[in-house]
Amino acid sequence: MRNFNCGLSTASCDAQEMPPDNKMRDGREQSALIVGGGPAGALAALLLARAQWRVTLMEQHRFPRDKVCGECLSALGIAVLQKCDLKSTIATLNPTLLTQAELIPISGRPGRAMLPHPMWGVGRAEMDLTIINAARNAGARIVQPARCEAIVPPTRDNPGRP
Repeated sequence: MRNFNCGLSTASCDAQEMPPDNKMRDGREQSALIVGGGPAGALAALLLARAQWRVTLMEQHRFPRDKVCGECLSALGIAVLQKCDLKSTIATLNPTLLTQAELIPISGRPGRAMLPHPMWGVGRAEMDLTIINAARNAGARIVQPARCEAIVPPTRDNPGRP
């Protein structure tokens, strides 16, 4: 078990390497530890790294990895990717454009409805890896496989250093 200090608290985890010193150029500790490398965690790491934070992203599985998921990216999710300058990058994965939904009951006739906004059908393994790589390219440190077991807030006697 090793400790990761992210400047705010210490996370005990099973990992192979330690992150770099958490001091920013001006001496302040401005760092983040993100546990979980799915779309939300990877986007958080990307945005913080772009803002010059020292970011460590821990993921318990090695990417790319399969994930049980409907593999549907909503119109809101596409808009988030656009704001994060990732929409065109994810578009290179050739997502399927989804414009309607079909309901198939056990008995009776199927029903079809147009979606109010198009969505994308895109594989999670490819999408997650693409976002993780964008975070890495922006300066985030990616540690995988690493499992977070506990987060221990710093105290006067234990300032959060390993």
